[in-house]
Amino acid sequence: MTTTLKGMVSAFLSTRRLRNLSPNTITFYSQHLNKFLEFIESNYPDVSLEQIDHTILREYVSGLKENHSAGGVNHHIKVLKILFKFMIEEGVITENPSKKISRIKTDQVVIATFTNNQIVAMLEVTKHQMDFPGIRNYALITLLYDTGCRISELLGLKIENIQLDEKILAVRGKGGKGRVVPFGDRSLIGLVKYLNRRNKLFGKEGVLFLTKFGDPLTLRMTNKIIERIGENAKVENVRLSAHTFRHTFAKNWLMNGGDIFSLQKILGLRTLDMVRNYVNITFKDIQSQHSKFSPGDNLIK
Repeated sequence: MTTTLKGMVSAFLSTRRLRNLSPNTITFYSQHLNKFLEFIESNYPDVSLEQIDHTILREYVSGLKENHSAGGVNHHIKVLKILFKFMIEEGVITENPSKKISRIKTDQVVIATFTNNQIVAMLEVTKHQMDFPGIRNYALITLLYDTGCRISELLGLKIENIQLDEKILAVRGKGGKGRVVPFGDRSLIGLVKYLNRRNKLFGKEGVLFLTKFGDPLTLRMTNKIIERIGENAKVENVRLSAHTFRHTFAKNWLMNGGDIFSLQKILGLRTLDMVRNYVNITFKDIQSQHSKFSPGDNLIK
């Protein structure tokens, strides 16, 4: 059994690669753990794994606060907790020092989402474009807004992952975990129109979303497409990205009366705490909801 911190970090990263985590996730873990390794090697070069206690971890976290935001520090704490949990599971250490390290409280940031008018304006930009990219972009935007899927999940879809009669997508989420996501009639119309054109040009197999040359659409291309559509639709004061659609879906799901437990399943999130990262309700939203659901106003007269 590897007993050095460097060896355990290497073993931890290897197990994550075997779980087919995305390269971005592996890089995230690696960068944060290398920072911790540098701290230990510089300040406690002879310390054993069992000797790394909560006081050493607090010293490390305290140093991070000088050059990192609260959110950034919390990312480091999260990775530390995952690493030490791994070492416990491997039987390398008997006590978990990271249990005594708490994440820093942060002010909740309200992430701007698309308004209904902005969504309609973006759809209008693509709705009347009869070429292949226009038909594809309409189908892509409707699915992004209607399903709350990550853009990586939609770009990873293959033809066989779509059931038009049931109106469901079989997507592969983070960590390779699969789930079924429903979509509505508007998305069905856009998707059928796109599939008819796509299949005539490139056949009935392979990746769903393609370029006009038949190559798989990439994340970078997709965000560029969304930026261009948003600019043409005069969308302002909100980030023009695929991920904004996911936040917009989550917020509107709840504002339209959907329950949070179904939302958790649709988004493919493990906990309700993770759902809260996607749902930022402003005071104006609360006022709107109160006017619809006010107990006082809805008393039977």
